[in-house]
Amino acid sequence: MINLEAIHHMSGFNYCYPLSKDTLRLRLRTKKNNVDIVTVVYQNVYLHTIDSLKYEAMEKVCSDKYFDYFEKDIFVKEGYFKYYFKLEAEKDIYYCQDGFLDELSEKNYFYYSEAHESNVFNLPQWAKGLAIYQIFIDRFLDGDASNNPANTKSWGEAPDRNTYFGGDFLGIIYKLDYIKSLGMSAIYLSPVHPSPNYHKYDISDYEVIEEYFGGKEKLIELVQKAHKTGLKIILDGVFNHCSIKHIFFQDLLEKQEKSNYVTWFKLHSFPVSLEKGNYDSFGNLVPTMPKFNTSNSEVINYLTNIAAQWTEELDIDGWRLDVGDELSHEFLRTFREKIKAVKADAVIIGESWNISSRFMLGNEFDTLTNYKNRELLFQLVDQKISVKEYIDCIYSIQMQYKSVAIPYLLNLIGSHDTIRIASYYKDYKKWLFAFSLALFLEGGFVLYYGDEKRVEGLEDPDNRRAMNWNVETDKTIQKILQIRQSTEFCKGNFNIEKQYKNCIVITRDSLEGKIRFIGNLQEESLDIEYDNQNILLRSKEDFTNTLRTFDFIIYKI
Repeated sequence: MINLEAIHHMSGFNYCYPLSKDTLRLRLRTKKNNVDIVTVVYQNVYLHTIDSLKYEAMEKVCSDKYFDYFEKDIFVKEGYFKYYFKLEAEKDIYYCQDGFLDELSEKNYFYYSEAHESNVFNLPQWAKGLAIYQIFIDRFLDGDASNNPANTKSWGEAPDRNTYFGGDFLGIIYKLDYIKSLGMSAIYLSPVHPSPNYHKYDISDYEVIEEYFGGKEKLIELVQKAHKTGLKIILDGVFNHCSIKHIFFQDLLEKQEKSNYVTWFKLHSFPVSLEKGNYDSFGNLVPTMPKFNTSNSEVINYLTNIAAQWTEELDIDGWRLDVGDELSHEFLRTFREKIKAVKADAVIIGESWNISSRFMLGNEFDTLTNYKNRELLFQLVDQKISVKEYIDCIYSIQMQYKSVAIPYLLNLIGSHDTIRIASYYKDYKKWLFAFSLALFLEGGFVLYYGDEKRVEGLEDPDNRRAMNWNVETDKTIQKILQIRQSTEFCKGNFNIEKQYKNCIVITRDSLEGKIRFIGNLQEESLDIEYDNQNILLRSKEDFTNTLRTFDFIIYKI
C-alpha cells in the first residue's frame, strides 16, 4: 500500500524549476521502497484534450534513510506547463495540487504557468566540480620582504592573533606553477583590503588593496599571471561586518545620533560605545567587528558597487562571501546582478556551515562551502556512523538543493576556521583515507594551503601556520588531484553503489569511461576482484586483492 503521507511535491523551489525556456525539471518524494513506478503526465497549459497529454516515467535518482526521490525533465516547446503524477499500485493514485484524487480535472493539476529564461539557474560551467586552492596570504610565502610590516615574525614560528609573517601577492606568483601542478583550477585568496589585523576579516577600507601584500598593481599582476597559467582568482568578500577603524563607524562614534551612518549598522542604544559593544557584531562576540545592516539600501549599493568595481578593475573570476548566510537576500540578489553584469561567468560562493538551500534558488549563491559533508565524513572515518548512514545523510543533504547545483557544492576537509586534518588524524592511513574520499565525492573541492603537505594546526590561530615549503607534497594526494583534473571525472555522473558490509564504493563517469573508488572501513579485510591493468591508484604498496581497514583502491572499469 502506498504511504500517502510521505509523498511530497511543490511547484517551485527544489521540486520544480526551469532548465531552459522550454524544459522543466520535476522532483517527487515518496516513502523509501514504497513506490516502484511514477509517471508524470503533462501538457501545454493551453491545451485541453486528453489526446495531447504526454506520459514520462520518472527516474529514481537517490534514496536517504526515509525517502526515495524521483526526477524527470519535461519538455513543452511553448514553455507553459501543467502536470500531475500517477503512482502505480493495485489502484492507480493521482497526485495533484489538490492532493490525492481518484479522478481529476485540469483545475486540479500542478501549474508552472511559464518557464522564463530569467528564472533559469545559470551556473558558470567552469566551476562545475571546481578544485580551489585556498590561500591565507600572510602565511603562504614572503616574496618581497620590503613590504613587510614592523615586527614580522620569522617564517615557521608559532602563529598568534596579532603579528604578520610577510606572505604577499609576489609569493603566490612564485608558486603558481606549483598550484597548477596540484590539479587546481582556481585560487581563493583571503581578504585583500587593509585592516588592523593580519587576517583582514575586519576591513577598514574597501577602496584600497593592502600594501603589505603588494598593493593593487601586484594583485593585478597576480591575476594576469594566474590566468596565463590557467588558474582563476576568487576574492574573499567580507561584507557582513567591518572594522571599528572604518570611517563610517568612526563617524558614528563621533557624531552618534547625528551621523549619516546611524542606519548602516545594527545599533542597540545610544551612545554607541566600544566598551559596551551595544551594537550587533560578528557573531555578536567581537565588538571590533561591527555588523553592517545589509537590509539598508545605502549599504547594499555601497558594498555591491565596490565589489563590481573590483571585479572589473582586477579582472577576478568570483567571490567567496564571508558569513554569507547572514547577508540579507536583497543584498545577495543585488550583489549577483551587479557581479554577473560585469562578468557573466563569475562564480559566487557563500560561506555556510549548515544547509542553506534558501540561498541556492538561482538568484543569490552559485554554490557554497559544504561543511556539513566535512562533519559527516569525519564521523564516518571515526566510525561513529556506518557507510549506510553516511550515504543516507549525503543524499538527504543533496535533496535540499536543486540537482543542477549539486555538482557545484564545495567539499572540504579543512579551512582557516577548522583544525587541520593532519592534526585531527595523526594516523596517516586515516588522514589519507578521509582526504582521498573527500576528493572523490560529488561536487567541487577546496584545498586549504598546506593540507597536501600534512601541515598541522589546532584551533585558530594555530591552524594558520606559515606554509612549510621544506616538506614534500603527499604523493598519493597529488596523484588523486591530478587524476581528478586529467580525467575530469568531477564533472561526470556520480553514484554510490552497493556496500560490502561497511565498505564504500563510488563510481564516477570520466572522459575515459567510469572510475571506481572502493574503500574499506570495516575491521576485517576485504577481497575484491579487479584488473591490475586498470589500476589508477592504491593506498597500499602490495599488489594483492585484499583491502585492509582504511585501504582504498581507484581503478577504471
